[in-house]
Amino acid sequence: MEEFKSHLKESLEAIDQRISALEHLVNDVIIGGLKDAADEFADDEAYSVFVDTYGDKYKDLEPSMKILNGDGYDMGSDLYERVKSKRDTEGFDELTEVESILNELSSKISAIKAEGAETPEAAADTKEETKEKSDSTKDEDDDLERIFNGE
Repeated sequence: MEEFKSHLKESLEAIDQRISALEHLVNDVIIGGLKDAADEFADDEAYSVFVDTYGDKYKDLEPSMKILNGDGYDMGSDLYERVKSKRDTEGFDELTEVESILNELSSKISAIKAEGAETPEAAADTKEETKEKSDSTKDEDDDLERIFNGE
């Protein structure tokens, strides 16, 4: 009888483990994967609507933002993520948020352009200093090479 109870207990524990593994597979892997895919699809759809709605508002800023952030920069994606992160805040209004961010970026770009336009002489001076430094660095490199070569 003890042997039967022991065998029954082992069998029940094995069945429990299999049920737990199956439960994990169904809930976490299958249903979780489907939920993640549905969330990603919904986010992609929301992004498409966002770009269709606000694309004209940021298209003029995008070239300047690409200069600042590199050719791979996607203004729509960046703006969408910034707005999306604030959606759960109290009193959120998407249009107001988009306009606020775009006004902020526009002001910063204008300030950068204005600063660059004010000091063309300073830019020329900086180029001369850079050239002089690169020439002196080249001379130092040549000196180091001569030392290592035993000249």
